[in-house]
Amino acid sequence: MQKALYDRFSGKFYVLCQRYSPNDSVAQEVLSDGFLCVFEQINNYRGEGSFEGWMRTIFLRYAIRRYKQENRHEKVNIDEENKLPHVVSNHESQLDVRKALMDAMRQLPAIERQTFNLVAVEGYKLDEAAKLLEENLSTLKSRYYKVLQKMKTMLTKTLGEEYLKE
Repeated sequence: MQKALYDRFSGKFYVLCQRYSPNDSVAQEVLSDGFLCVFEQINNYRGEGSFEGWMRTIFLRYAIRRYKQENRHEKVNIDEENKLPHVVSNHESQLDVRKALMDAMRQLPAIERQTFNLVAVEGYKLDEAAKLLEENLSTLKSRYYKVLQKMKTMLTKTLGEEYLKE
């Protein structure tokens, strides 16, 4: 049954793990460890809501907890926070928008990537994301606004203005 569960959901949750990880090898580790958490906690599923949603919550919490454990002593440098990563633009080849988005997200510092993922991708409200990240709501709102600006700038450099029209 565990293999069947893994086979059914590993692709979907791997994409989630990629969004919260700095690279593919870490994403694979988070995926494996996330499934171990699911298997260990499967008796706690009470049948309330979808099983997939329950699993998604476990994966999200695990990815965030792992980030916090690995970056306990990380300090955010205010000067570094305001610098935009350089994105090399290659308009001559056709760019996959999804790949461009993933590449831009991976250039964000981990806490900004988590904030963007929770709110913009996963659809959490700002107050829910603040609780998951154990942060002050006003801090998270400010960071989210800055991340949106960074993402827009990076994607504009990569894809051009036509992809970012409202």
